[in-house]
Amino acid sequence: MLILALDASQIRGVVVLCDERGTVFAQNAGSTSVVHSEGLLTLLHETLENNNYSLKDVDLFACGVGPGSFTGIRVALATVKALAQALGKPMQGVSSLKALAYSYSANSSQKVIPIVNAYQKSVFVGAEENGDWVDRSLAPEAVGSWAQGQFAGKSYIFVGNGALVYAAELRGSFPEGTVLELENSEIEAQGLAKAVSEAMTKTPRGVSHLDVHANYVRPSAAEAKLDKSDQN
Repeated sequence: MLILALDASQIRGVVVLCDERGTVFAQNAGSTSVVHSEGLLTLLHETLENNNYSLKDVDLFACGVGPGSFTGIRVALATVKALAQALGKPMQGVSSLKALAYSYSANSSQKVIPIVNAYQKSVFVGAEENGDWVDRSLAPEAVGSWAQGQFAGKSYIFVGNGALVYAAELRGSFPEGTVLELENSEIEAQGLAKAVSEAMTKTPRGVSHLDVHANYVRPSAAEAKLDKSDQN
């Protein structure tokens, strides 16, 4: 099965051609200087053409559904949904934070936690909780108590742009003696492919494009402002 997966929840967009086992056939990453609305389709078509594929060869489309950049998520999801609908192909949605976590290799003694700047003095974090992946929004100062309540151990690696933006707050949220590594990483091809592969084990044939939705975790600033004005 040929799967075309993309994610635009971070500064840099990623396009991957892989199979249901997570084997990567081809990959492409966008430039941080080009906005997703301008460069994503070009990136997608270049990935296919440079590897002698066309859209008709794709058996399933996959997309990171967030959380992350509200605009990037909307652009990526709209693109993939339109292609899936036009070509009559199934889809698969995956957590962008899970793909980010899977993009970083760590030894077994370290807990990898993806963390993305959610602005408004908050971060997006994600992790396995009781067998299911859960994305949530937290104040940076609350990350330590959340992490220690979920995971045993004293060694954590936070990956993503929120790690450096809120480095001081993160370090201060853990007790003395906790080992923290902070990495400003991006989603990589193998991480996105692994997240897609894991989703395929639960729904091997994918789902309808109508059943894949963005996971913003919380309303955007504009939506929150609108809700507040409606309440007044």
